[in-house]
Amino acid sequence: MSKQIQKTGGEVAKVNNVIVGLEEISPNIVPVPWYKVVYSNSTNVGESEPGTIYMGDIGKSCKTLNCVILRAKERTVEFENPRTGNMEKKRVIGILGANIDRGLEPFILSISVSSFTNFGFLVKEIKERKATVVWEYPVQISTEKAESSRVENNKIVKNAYYKLNFVLGQEKIKKEDLETLEEKYNQVGGSLDRYDDQEAHAEEVEFKETEFDRAEKKQKMDEIKAKVKAIEEKPKEEFKF
Repeated sequence: MSKQIQKTGGEVAKVNNVIVGLEEISPNIVPVPWYKVVYSNSTNVGESEPGTIYMGDIGKSCKTLNCVILRAKERTVEFENPRTGNMEKKRVIGILGANIDRGLEPFILSISVSSFTNFGFLVKEIKERKATVVWEYPVQISTEKAESSRVENNKIVKNAYYKLNFVLGQEKIKKEDLETLEEKYNQVGGSLDRYDDQEAHAEEVEFKETEFDRAEKKQKMDEIKAKVKAIEEKPKEEFKF
């Protein structure tokens, strides 16, 4: 496709959002920021609270993420379990989205198996509305803390985790925004193929396997502190001579 090059004030202008001289470089080479769920053991998230969604490019988190989904892909990722040091695999769904509150800035978020069902309901609703493209409706994403248990070595082991909830908006995206979103899909859609946030996967596993351990230890420490405080506050007996 030929593009007319315009010059203004000695500078080469952009034509159709393509920078002259970089026409043969795929837009997919531009890194897309990653978002992740914050856990109590998460690192590199500043002072973000557990259960919020951390936006890596600006170093802030949000309780609800208003966005549009551009693409989703199921895949198997490999990461190092921080507790065992072994490499493990798990299934995830990576989503490429556009943040509505940030001017449709693209991002990538990983969905764990615990949220597959909720994401499936979202897909079902999108199909029922007979949408032709996934970004036809806005989506609100939030987190919910959940618990599970299993029997291991004749002992009940409890796990804690956060699952994602998805709410599909009622009104369609505006026509002018649909065109912008389609353009973003064409520009950065391929970035989802090479995405792999090992740190986020490891943090989730560690949180799931240790959250109740930490809570139990904290409870025991609180009980010990309460006993010590009671002893210290107990009136000393008067000695009679």
